[in-house]
Parts: sequence; C-alpha cells; structure tokens
Amino acid sequence: MKQRGVFFIGLILIAVYFFLFPRASGRELIISPSALLIFDDANLSSSSEGQLTTFQNDTTVGYLNAEHQLIGLDNASDIAVDDAWMAKPVEGGVDILEPGGTLISRIQIKGYPVSRNGNLYIYDEDRLSKVDPGSGRILWTKEYISLVTVLDAVHGRTLVGLMDGRVYLIDHSGEILLNYRPGGSRLELIYGGALSSDGSNIAIIAGLDPQRFIILEERKNGFRPIIHHDTGMEFRRGIPVGFVRDNREVIYENRNRVTAVDIRSSDIIDLPLDGSLASWQEDVTSGILVLLGREEQSAHLKLLSSKNLTVLDSLLAADTQSVLGADEAIFIIGDDAMGILEFSVQ
Repeated sequence: MKQRGVFFIGLILIAVYFFLFPRASGRELIISPSALLIFDDANLSSSSEGQLTTFQNDTTVGYLNAEHQLIGLDNASDIAVDDAWMAKPVEGGVDILEPGGTLISRIQIKGYPVSRNGNLYIYDEDRLSKVDPGSGRILWTKEYISLVTVLDAVHGRTLVGLMDGRVYLIDHSGEILLNYRPGGSRLELIYGGALSSDGSNIAIIAGLDPQRFIILEERKNGFRPIIHHDTGMEFRRGIPVGFVRDNREVIYENRNRVTAVDIRSSDIIDLPLDGSLASWQEDVTSGILVLLGREEQSAHLKLLSSKNLTVLDSLLAADTQSVLGADEAIFIIGDDAMGILEFSVQ
C-alpha cells in the first residue's frame, strides 16, 4: 500500500496543465496541484468551521473543512456518510452521529445504512426504511420479496429498482408515485437507475437480451417513456448511471466508453474512456465534467468541456477509487491518500 501511495503522490505532484479557452476570450484554464493529504490521524486539523465535505473509499471515511484540511477519519465498514452526519450499524440498531462523533439518535432497527444525496436509508434484505437523519424518525418502510438493485434519491423522492425488473418511485411520506416494469427483455432485472435533481426524470438500464436504456419524464398524467434504446451491452452487474449538464444529459457506462444521451434531442454521444466508469463529477468549474475510469492495473482521469471536448486525459495510480468536486477543485481519492487539484482562470 505504501508503494501505491508513493506512486499516487508522484502523479499528483508532477505537473501543472494549461488549456486555452476559445482564443477570442483570451483566457486560460489552469489546473494545478494544491495539496496531498495522507489518511493518518497525525494529519488531522482542529478547525471545522465552514462547509464540510465528506469523502469515502473502501476502508476510510472522513471530512474536509473549507480549507481542504482533514478534520476527521473513521473506518468505512458499513458506514453511510453525508456532509452533516454519519450512520453506523451497532448491536441491535444504527447510530446517527454528527461529523465530530456526537450521537444524534439511535434507531432500533436492524440493517445497514445507505446514504443518497442527503437521504438516509436502512436496508435489510427484504426491507427498506427511510429515516430522518436529524431526528432518527422512521419516515416509511417498504418490504420487497426481491432484492434491491438500485437506490437513488433527491429531496422528497426515492427511486428503487428491484431484481425482479420492477421500478418504484416513492415520495417523502411513503406514497408510491410510480410502479413500472420496463419489460422488453428476455431476462428482467434493473441494473442501473438515477433521478434527475428535480425528480422529474428517471433514467433506467434494464434487462438482458437485450439490455435497454429508458428515460421516463413526468407529465400531468404520470411518467411516460420519452427515450429508449438497446445499449448493446450485456453487463451482469450494477451499471453506473447519472444525470449531468443541469439534467440535460444522462451518462452511463458502456464498453471502453461512456455513453451520453441528450434528453432534448435524443442524440447519443460516445465518450471514450479507458476502464470501467468508477466515478464522475460535473461543473467543478466552467462546465467541466470529470470522469474516472478504472482498470486492473491503472486508473484514468478525463476532463471534458461543456461541448464534451477532451480537456485532460491523464493516467493515475491503480489504487485511485473515486473523484469528488467542490469549490473549484477536484479531490482524487486513493487507498491511503487524497490529491487535490485546483482550477483557476487567468
């Protein structure tokens, strides 16, 4: 792990990249290394003022303050985290804590916690419960005879996809707004799904033979499919899906690329990417979309302009797990360290 950490450090510190905006603007986008944070208690800061940013890899969860300093580290095993709280399984239930470790509440319900865009859920094989993280109150509970394969949420709405090929949209009170089965495939199973930030559009990848991509749009009389096509894939695992570009596009993993679908025009755009889509961030600066692809022996960082033109395509260490974006910066998260790249326009 130490060798991989050193390799990761070297990649972050080696260069500063310059990329021209359109010449008429006379401006340059400058990407420069800002800091390298080793995940060690000895590197923790005591300053926790301002907005906190949470990060997580396979083994570690932590928080950064507004100055991008580490202010807390914990073991990531079965922990759900948000910028304002974390939830940990304990004997007989789940504890909800503030980032500093102060107990908010203890929920007497078995299962493991899941965080989605500030929403907290507890899942236990055939039961999914939504919990208010501020009070610990259980808002609703649903029981399913099929495994949950997709879970996404925005404020007031929860998307659930099941192994039996069914999709549900549930509101804050537990009312079912949508009960939908895409069908059209020999084998039915929901492999991927996402909600737009306003909850008015749903993207789904469903089935095998063929594997299909579907976008549902909310109308006055309910949700209706507006885009659907065969993906050409036969992935038998979860497939990353997400809305980007202010909900104008949906991206999903494809073989050796990311497929982007323009919701307004239905155009399909192929974005080459080495490896499997592991993580992405959008609008970290000037409409930049950040993609992270992972292979067995390496990872690849790709930055795309608002027109999906490649701004940066860089090799990273194999232990790179995910990327985050905030405050004109990218956080590149590895096994035991985090590199921070900052953006500026001059």
